[in-house]
Amino acid sequence: MAAGALGLAGAFIFDGLLLAVQLTAWVGLAAIISVIYSYFAWRSAQDREHGTNLTV
Repeated sequence: MAAGALGLAGAFIFDGLLLAVQLTAWVGLAAIISVIYSYFAWRSAQDREHGTNLTV
Protein backbone atom coordinates (compact mmCIF):
# COMPACT_ATOMS: atom_id res chain seq x y z
CA MET A 1 0.00 0.00 0.00
CA ALA A 2 2.86 2.32 0.76
CA ALA A 3 4.37 1.72 -2.68
CA GLY A 4 1.04 2.59 -4.28
CA ALA A 5 0.68 5.77 -2.26
CA LEU A 6 4.24 6.86 -3.04
CA GLY A 7 3.74 6.04 -6.71
CA LEU A 8 0.57 8.10 -6.79
CA ALA A 9 2.30 11.02 -5.10
CA GLY A 10 5.17 10.71 -7.56
CA ALA A 11 2.71 10.89 -10.46
CA PHE A 12 1.96 14.48 -9.45
CA ILE A 13 5.64 15.36 -9.11
CA PHE A 14 7.40 13.51 -11.95
CA ASP A 15 6.64 12.98 -15.61
CA GLY A 16 7.99 10.98 -18.51
CA LEU A 17 10.92 8.68 -17.96
CA LEU A 18 11.46 9.71 -14.35
CA LEU A 19 7.87 8.73 -13.52
CA ALA A 20 8.35 5.31 -15.10
CA VAL A 21 11.61 4.78 -13.20
CA GLN A 22 10.16 5.71 -9.82
CA LEU A 23 7.03 3.58 -10.35
CA THR A 24 9.17 0.61 -11.38
CA ALA A 25 11.40 1.11 -8.34
CA TRP A 26 8.45 1.18 -5.92
CA VAL A 27 6.83 -1.90 -7.45
CA GLY A 28 10.15 -3.75 -7.47
CA LEU A 29 10.85 -2.84 -3.85
CA ALA A 30 7.37 -3.95 -2.79
CA ALA A 31 7.86 -7.28 -4.60
CA ILE A 32 11.26 -7.89 -2.99
CA ILE A 33 9.91 -7.08 0.48
CA SER A 34 6.96 -9.44 -0.11
CA VAL A 35 9.25 -12.29 -1.14
CA ILE A 36 11.52 -11.79 1.87
CA TYR A 37 8.56 -11.64 4.26
CA SER A 38 7.04 -14.77 2.72
CA TYR A 39 10.30 -16.65 3.10
CA PHE A 40 10.63 -15.83 6.79
CA ALA A 41 6.94 -16.61 7.39
CA TRP A 42 7.46 -20.00 5.72
CA ARG A 43 10.61 -20.65 7.79
CA SER A 44 8.73 -20.01 11.04
CA ALA A 45 5.63 -22.01 10.08
CA GLN A 46 5.04 -24.94 12.40
CA ASP A 47 3.79 -27.26 9.62
CA ARG A 48 6.69 -26.48 7.28
CA GLU A 49 8.06 -30.04 7.38
CA HIS A 50 4.71 -31.78 6.94
CA GLY A 51 2.87 -29.41 4.62
CA THR A 52 -0.85 -28.86 4.70
CA ASN A 53 -1.83 -31.84 2.52
CA LEU A 54 -3.70 -29.50 0.20
CA THR A 55 -3.85 -30.38 -3.47
CA VAL A 56 -3.65 -27.46 -5.84
